[in-house]
Amino acid sequence: MKRKIATVLLMCLITLTVSAQKAELLKGKWKYKDVADKARLDSTILNQAKMQLGKLEMEFALDVKYSYNPLGDNQYSLLTGSWTLNKEQTKVSVSVSKPSSPENKQISEWEIKGLTEKELKLNMGNRDCF
Repeated sequence: MKRKIATVLLMCLITLTVSAQKAELLKGKWKYKDVADKARLDSTILNQAKMQLGKLEMEFALDVKYSYNPLGDNQYSLLTGSWTLNKEQTKVSVSVSKPSSPENKQISEWEIKGLTEKELKLNMGNRDCF
């Protein structure tokens, strides 16, 4: 019986460790690099994406604070909020609001298509944050 309890506790510890590792990898500032699925899009849409998202930055902090800035270094375009991972750790949900209207929050959920120390691939779908 003690062995079964120890095994269950060990599995819980392993699960918690994996969760912490995924959150740890997600933590940090990410800058827009490129559209992931270029083959499905025409050149006009790819050019628009580069123009609209070229300066985009987002930051995930371990204290679940989140910031999103579509214009990079422009302080007036900064959106702030919080983030969470779903139970399976395949999607990240973000809740953001503009500093001028913090009561108006928008929640988005994005599928994590890839996550390494150097690259984050999100499927953001067709929704804009604002």
